Amino acid sequence: MTRLRIVGKRTKDGVELEPAREEERLAGSGAPYATGLVAVALDARGRLLKELPIKSVNDSEEAAFELLLPVSPDVQAIQIRDRHEVVAELKRPNGVPSLTNFGLDDGAPILHWTYGHTKLARPALQLELIDDTATYAFSVDSCAEDYRIPTQRLPARRDLRIRLVASDGWNKAVSPSEPLATTDSTLILRRVTANRWFAETNLSGRFRWTLDGETLMRSSQEPIDGRIVDLDTSARGILEVRALDAGSAIADTRVLGEATDG
Repeated sequence: MTRLRIVGKRTKDGVELEPAREEERLAGSGAPYATGLVAVALDARGRLLKELPIKSVNDSEEAAFELLLPVSPDVQAIQIRDRHEVVAELKRPNGVPSLTNFGLDDGAPILHWTYGHTKLARPALQLELIDDTATYAFSVDSCAEDYRIPTQRLPARRDLRIRLVASDGWNKAVSPSEPLATTDSTLILRRVTANRWFAETNLSGRFRWTLDGETLMRSSQEPIDGRIVDLDTSARGILEVRALDAGSAIADTRVLGEATDG
């Protein structure tokens, strides 16, 4: 049994629904406020298979809502009902998605694929990197047909397997898995705003930030040892971040004030 993520909003004119999305996660405790709406799962003959009250985080007449509804392969439609009146409906697509030409480019962590659907439905794409202990998931632009894998964010020196999952909300296609070996420890200094810098890395532990050799400090006069540092936009000099808990010296630098300092 799968779960459909149903997101909508009750308005003065009725109910607006987004396209359904399949979800792997379990449902939580739910929102606290009743909306008076009910989600109903129906089979191909219109028989009721399941119903679930819809709740919202807002106690108002026009309230947004989200729910995870368990559905079996027999479910062909989801209706949103206000008492006995049907105010919105989602029907299972007739077509199915497909993934072909799936693979990694030679010499680069770039994944390529071709997506298709018998009814031309737009997909939701998720990239999954799997090892013996965890699955690392990344959302991918639904219009893309390639993706550069952010290996610098993945645990170092791991033998992973990579696959792509395409879903039209109700149906999904899963690609074959491909082997992917992650890189050694990586540390890349990136500018994310005018005054914020970020250490993008697959290392854990503490970091040392310096500007022209002077250790950067918090307002509490303790050294900054996290992955983020904020500087005045007027700062100039050599900015360095260094991993303190790595087995070898791993660092990156930028010269502030130059046109290429980001």
